[in-house]
Amino acid sequence: MHVSRTILVCLATVGQPDKTETDPLVIDARRILNTILESARTNRSDNNDELTSRYLRAAAAAASKLPEKRAVPAFALALGVALDRSEQMRKNIVVRSTWTQVESDSERKHRLAILGTPTIHARQDLAQHFGVSMALAAILGATKAEMAGLLKELLDAEEGGSGFSFADHAANLSGIELIRWLTEKPTRLANLAKQFDIGDFVLAPKGLPEGLSRAEFEKRFGNARDVRYRSMRDDMVNKIKKLPGYKKE
Repeated sequence: MHVSRTILVCLATVGQPDKTETDPLVIDARRILNTILESARTNRSDNNDELTSRYLRAAAAAASKLPEKRAVPAFALALGVALDRSEQMRKNIVVRSTWTQVESDSERKHRLAILGTPTIHARQDLAQHFGVSMALAAILGATKAEMAGLLKELLDAEEGGSGFSFADHAANLSGIELIRWLTEKPTRLANLAKQFDIGDFVLAPKGLPEGLSRAEFEKRFGNARDVRYRSMRDDMVNKIKKLPGYKKE
């Protein structure tokens, strides 16, 4: 099956979150997003990785004040929207309702004008993958979030695309793992607000294959069920779980 068709089938089976402006998740995420924007106005940095860390710490501080069950999803959704510079989620049939309720078109334009260029490991694309995957993990679940990230990379491997990037996928998996860890114990948000550092929670891209065409990916890794791909994926997840941040409480 062609990858783009696979994505459409996958999205159709996921289901629409169907959030509205009165949904507590939307309300909480909007408030946290406003906190991030306030941080952008008052705490600008020339280091774009540090910019991302500042925004995450600000979001964690705001989220830690919410009721425990609401804190992590709102934190994740707000950061997913904040770090998203594309319009893909705003057009995606699964999450566009939620995305556009959290941030209108005019609010998005304002955010992009003041937020700067937050990066992860000096790359803006990794920040976007990390943030969006966090949001998807919180509102759709870890399995569907990972599937969405993988399908995006497989689509990129098609002719004319940028190629399959394990660096991008590592950022996806890093975001998903962070949300899993926080969901397990939401009080960890308070610690993130004080000491989050990118290297402690996001796997570095060095040495990870990128720019793979569909033919190259299939030759080296087969498909998503192939033992070669699963071994690569599991190795990245294991490395993420061993990062310094997960040893802190």
